[in-house]
Amino acid sequence: MEDKKGAALAMNTIILIIIGVVVMVILIIGFYAGWGTLAPWLSSDNVDTVIGSCNTACSTQSTFSYCGKNKELNTGETEIESTCFLLEKISDFDSFGLEPCNINCDVACADVSVKVNGKSYTAVEADATAGCDANTHTQVTGVTVTAAKVCCIPKLPEIK
Repeated sequence: MEDKKGAALAMNTIILIIIGVVVMVILIIGFYAGWGTLAPWLSSDNVDTVIGSCNTACSTQSTFSYCGKNKELNTGETEIESTCFLLEKISDFDSFGLEPCNINCDVACADVSVKVNGKSYTAVEADATAGCDANTHTQVTGVTVTAAKVCCIPKLPEIK
């Protein structure tokens, strides 16, 4: 009769070494290339966190955090990079439920820009009497323009 205990031990050791090497490779890739590129299916929505952060910035009157600092909002299907001010002022983002804030951001129309799924959308000024072309643009309320001009941002893709 042959004793196979040594063979079983060797097989278990080999399996553990392979699992250890795979875990080590995943860790190295994750830290080197970033976890988002390694496992995009692990990312989840952070809407409540970002909206909470914006509401806190408003309640503490933190002008920089509310007006100037870009937030990366992820709904699970759509990634948006924008300031809290623009999340409040662009009607396409109304579904997120950001409360109106009384901070005066003093943002010029030329500075209004958001990214949706990596694509940038930059606002333009339009004649106030004509307004924004409803088919192609949305008016951004509360943005510094002259009395004769309004600020229009291109229509954003559907936010899911």
